[in-house]
Amino acid sequence: MLLNRFWRSKSGNFALLMGLGLPAILSAVAFATDVSTMMRAKSNLQNALDAANLASSHLGDLDMTRTDAFDRYFQANIAGHG
Repeated sequence: MLLNRFWRSKSGNFALLMGLGLPAILSAVAFATDVSTMMRAKSNLQNALDAANLASSHLGDLDMTRTDAFDRYFQANIAGHG
């Protein structure tokens, strides 16, 4: 009976429902933003690793080792992604 009266009442229901629902909506938006940022960082890291791996595999006759070349190329690639 009380719940039925609450649903039919027109005085202040919007404010009450928004007050109760807004934290859940904002939490969902914050979670989606965090997941998006994490996925972008993962993608940037994978791209930097792939580029460094490809670059160090095509050294030719340079004086540095593959590990040194990989580290140098990786640092150069990851620096550009902030």
